[in-house]
Parts: sequence; structure tokens; C-alpha cells
Amino acid sequence: MGPRPFCGCLALLLAACAPGPIPAPERAAPTPPTATGAASPADAVRGYVRGLYARDYAAAYRFLASADQRLKSEAEYVEENLGFAGFPLELSRRLADLIRFRERKVEVQGDHATVSAHLTLPDASAPLLQKLLDEAERPDLTAEGKARLLRQVAALESSGQFPVVIGEESFSLLKEGERWGVFLNFAEAVVVRLEGAVMEGLSFAFTPSRPLMRVKPGETVQTTFRVKNVGKGTVTGKARHLILPGDAAAFVTVVQCFCFLHQTLAPGEELSLPVIFRVEFDAPDPLRALTLRYEFYPLERFRPEWEPKG
Repeated sequence: MGPRPFCGCLALLLAACAPGPIPAPERAAPTPPTATGAASPADAVRGYVRGLYARDYAAAYRFLASADQRLKSEAEYVEENLGFAGFPLELSRRLADLIRFRERKVEVQGDHATVSAHLTLPDASAPLLQKLLDEAERPDLTAEGKARLLRQVAALESSGQFPVVIGEESFSLLKEGERWGVFLNFAEAVVVRLEGAVMEGLSFAFTPSRPLMRVKPGETVQTTFRVKNVGKGTVTGKARHLILPGDAAAFVTVVQCFCFLHQTLAPGEELSLPVIFRVEFDAPDPLRALTLRYEFYPLERFRPEWEPKG
């Protein structure tokens, strides 16, 4: 299959790497922080693009600018982005190795740089590659099946006959010491505060795993809330979803949320409840902060007009 042109490869990467279906309630602990960096702007871009494409967010984080890393730890960055693990990660890394990167222009002014690059990426949304990735995620995949999928990727590489998207993208970078990093400017991100409250009559303890997140417009991110039944009987509750201030709601899309369903917990039962949301690209510049608030009500007190839209 021949190449398909694409405008804005980074937008493609963000779409391809956006969180997928809600994960299991408990996830493995994020990779510990690391100071790994790159000695040249182009090397930093290569490492970042490969990590982002492979949904290997721990790897992508290592090529971020130190200024961004000071505002968001690796654990936070990995938690926000639903990446691959296990064999799917191994397969996606192999596909990322097929990325072709060609520098168009590198401009360096002191500790700032801009890299314009021509990118050719395997098209993960094409049926051929999507089938490979879907099969890689099957829980019953055998060792023989894994070896077969890896051979298929190797055959695609040898033949050069794999679907691709082609485009150009510019990246901003900052240097500290001898280390260059891709600059995402988390300092200018929208500050999202997360709040949880339990209404009278419900024996839940309910808190966000992180009370504050920095979200770049256009990013799809995830977080979790912890809920536990601290009472002596089984109870059912449903959460009301609020975006504050009210005029910010037009610029936030909730992709998946526990608030779409009621939650029934036995005494002592505890769950991790994921939320996936996005602050839209067209969020106005004055929108610098907003609050996602969830109020848990006993099911019989939840009003129909509170049902989340979407």
C-alpha cells in the first residue's frame, strides 16, 4: 500500500496514542523518573516521536525538556497516558523502529532550538497494522503467535510495503547543561483541579488520585478516583459530573467516565474508577483553570437531569 499524505504528524501521533478503552481498575506502578536526555535537538525529537508513536510514554518522557519535567513527573505523565505494556508494547516498539525521520531544518539560538522534520510513520489506523495491534492485545496469544506477529513486522520492514502517513512537523526544544529536550510548555497548560464529594446517605469514601493536573489543549488524558464502601451494608451510588466554571464545559469532552453507570459496592469493597477526558484545541486563551467535580449520591436521590451528556 502506498503512502498517504497527512498534514500535522504530531496530531496523528496524539490521535494514534490517545487512551483507548478503560483499563482494568488496578494498573502496574509507573516507571520511576529518569534524567535520560539527548545531546542534540534532532536526537531528542527522534526519541520523543518514537516513544509517543509506540505508546511508550516512559520512553517519550525521557526526551522532554527539563522545564516540563519539573512541572510533571514521569509517574504523572505515564499515568495520564494509557500506554501499551507487555507484548503489545514490544510490537509497537518494532513498528516505531520503522519510522523514517529526515531533518529539514535545525535552528539553534542559545538554549532554544527548532527542528523541522519530514516524518514517515507506519499508519497504525490502516487495517493491516490495526489487525496486528489488535491481535497483539489478545490475552490468549501464545508464544508462537507472538513470534508470528514479530515475523510479520520484520517482513513488512524488509519489503517496505507497509501503509504509511507522511508529513512535516516542527518541534521546539530547550537545553539545560548538555541535554536537549522537546518543549511542550506545561507551564501554559490548563490547570485542571479534581474534586470528589459524597452526599448524605451514602457510606462511600471518595477521593481523586491526583487533585491537580496540567493538560495541554488537544490532549486526551486519564486519571482515577478511589472509592470505598466504609459502611456495613452493600450500597449503590451514582456520581454527578460537574465542570466549573460553567462556561468551561463547552471546551471539555469526557470520553469515558464511571459517572455514566451506577456503582454498587459491598462492605469494605474498594475500586479505582478511571476518567478519560480532553480539553479541546479551541479552548480560549483566557481559560487557564477549571474544575472537574464528582458528587456521589445514593442512587434513589440521583436526578434524571444530572445524567451526563455524551
